[in-house]
Amino acid sequence: MVNDAIRWLSLLMRGRMDRGRILSKKELRHRKFKGWDWTELAEMWGLLPKHRSIDDVSEDDLLQAIKDHVFNSWQYRAGKHCIDPQIKADMDNYLITLIETDPGFLGPVYRGLLQVENEHEYVRVYLVLLQMMWS
Repeated sequence: MVNDAIRWLSLLMRGRMDRGRILSKKELRHRKFKGWDWTELAEMWGLLPKHRSIDDVSEDDLLQAIKDHVFNSWQYRAGKHCIDPQIKADMDNYLITLIETDPGFLGPVYRGLLQVENEHEYVRVYLVLLQMMWS
């Protein structure tokens, strides 16, 4: 029972749960963002408190939940600290969706951010810009 709870929590924190159902990697890859606003990341990763809508949670709490989720996903691989590949892919996919949805004012900034190779710098800048990421 404890192992099941740990597994469920791990999946939830990695954004692999959807209404109590475990998503396959194929389903995860095909989930699309709409590019409406940055709270989509919180929804994708399952960071909303159970039985509460996104409108019932303060922006500050959601922002902190996203930051905690991203920073808790850091792993040590190949002799260096790296962000979890699925989290990074979600972050990239959200930026790409924003560029496709509204390439205007911040489009060049988002394109430039996608080019940043240093993951630590990428995450730092991404999280600073996060509340401006909407179309």
